[in-house]
Amino acid sequence: MSKTTRKSVSNIIEDEGTPNVVVETSRKVMLAALGAVALTQEQANDWINRFIERGETAEGDVRQFAQDLNVKSRKLAQRGLKFTRRSADQSLTTVLEQLDLPSKTDIEALSRKVTTLTHKVEELQKA
Repeated sequence: MSKTTRKSVSNIIEDEGTPNVVVETSRKVMLAALGAVALTQEQANDWINRFIERGETAEGDVRQFAQDLNVKSRKLAQRGLKFTRRSADQSLTTVLEQLDLPSKTDIEALSRKVTTLTHKVEELQKA
């Protein structure tokens, strides 16, 4: 029975005079499937290209954000350091004033006076 079935299918395919709906429909289904595969591949390539473009854009944005963040954090750190130095200077000045210790300016002024007096004493000794 299988030989008979094969022969009749073979006769249907080889008989060009008869409208062959089964073969034509099968051919159309196969072409539609190939078209779907080709279209899917094109769309997949389009999506991949779009993903790549977005990734490149995002990469640039992330780099710029990181650079901006780095610059801002450095500026903030510098301002914090300046504030800390000013606070420390003010605190130290306050402590020195409370201890009634001479400042650098006071010592320099006294040093100039001592130098002036030393010159006067030397002049008086020569005379």
